[in-house]
Amino acid sequence: MKHPWIFVKSNGCEGNWDDGWSIDLEPRELLPAAGEIAAAAGGTVCPPKLGVLVEDALLHPLRLTLEERAPARELEKFLTWKLKRFLPFDVSRAKVCSAPLKEDNTYMTWSLPGTWLDQLTEGLAAQGAQCGYVGGIFATLLENSPGFRGSKIIGLFDELFIYAELDRSGGYLDYRTRRLPLREDGSLDDETLSADWLPLLEDSDNMVFCDLRERPDNVPAVALGRLNVVVNALDASGSVLDRFTRWSDGKGGRQRLNFAPKPFVTGQGSLYLMWAVNLILILSLGAAAWYWAGLRRQNEESHGRIGSLQERQREVAEEHADAVRILENVDPRDYRKELEQFHGIQTAFETHWGRLLDDLSDLMNDDVRLVSLSPRVGAERKKNEATLLYLSGQARTKEAQLNLIRTLQGHQSFENVRFESEQYGEAGVALSFEISFRYKPAKQGGGV
Repeated sequence: MKHPWIFVKSNGCEGNWDDGWSIDLEPRELLPAAGEIAAAAGGTVCPPKLGVLVEDALLHPLRLTLEERAPARELEKFLTWKLKRFLPFDVSRAKVCSAPLKEDNTYMTWSLPGTWLDQLTEGLAAQGAQCGYVGGIFATLLENSPGFRGSKIIGLFDELFIYAELDRSGGYLDYRTRRLPLREDGSLDDETLSADWLPLLEDSDNMVFCDLRERPDNVPAVALGRLNVVVNALDASGSVLDRFTRWSDGKGGRQRLNFAPKPFVTGQGSLYLMWAVNLILILSLGAAAWYWAGLRRQNEESHGRIGSLQERQREVAEEHADAVRILENVDPRDYRKELEQFHGIQTAFETHWGRLLDDLSDLMNDDVRLVSLSPRVGAERKKNEATLLYLSGQARTKEAQLNLIRTLQGHQSFENVRFESEQYGEAGVALSFEISFRYKPAKQGGGV
């Protein structure tokens, strides 16, 4: 905001338009009457927009410490309640601005009567001027001078000095007010002033001195010379408003310490642009958050699959180790023997023993006796081929043995009947023999 300024002191005010003007006024409850300030401005060609700078001591600067941390939405209520016993006017109608300090739950407050602010802005409006900013001249200077950031600053007024320390972003770290030490003749005591400043400025690498007195002199320079610190003493020539304009960036105060009931607003075009940029940023952040959430979900699923595969790998490794231990204890000969037994059992289950024994009982004559009947273990066979069986028997005569073989060969259920071996016993002893065949029972009544 670039606009003219009115500077209000306890005993008058001045403006920096129409080649500059100044008027003395009687203080009423510390502040000059708001109507008289507006009338003084109206005695000139009043600009359409202007800001009001008030001597900081008239803003009742107070350093307050709360017993506990206050929620941001209720901070003003907490501070107002603490201010009741300090302000000389009705705090319920006061306009209060605050800024946090580096100490926990500690705030700097500035206050103005609400009625005085309303009368000032309404009086200036009657003169055709919009008052969109009201604030302390030193506080406004601190907030609108980038060169002050990260520094310790002293603002010297006619009756007091203000010490402030800012961080590199312009936030308040410390803020203190002190009465100026005066001698009996009313002159400034430089020795006492040096003693007051010493604990504030020691170990300071960046210190700025602003003389905001109406008639500056060299006493502060003498006091600073005693401290052996590097000081950036700003040029104190011209009126107070001239110095303020020269030291600040000329844009006026920020909203944080603005007491005006209706602050200046940004132009609509700039406001719309800011809204558009903010909307784009919000949408971009939303898209980034959604994409990040998707990546995180995929990452968790991938880790879950990897964990399952690793668990399965451990199980397979354990099963493999168990199988290796079992195989190490297996004797191949015993394994083959067990395998042959298994095939024998399997072959036995595939043979129709009941039908086979019935057929053999019908076909064997009285001169032949069945000794044993068993499947041939390990014998190869084609698909759908019957199991190869071995029959051991005894016959009284060779002719009885041959009759049995011929009878089996002529029966439809017996295939590949072959003579395998025979053995004659001593005289009068039966003939022992062995034959092989495949048994495939004939179908009966459509079934097997």
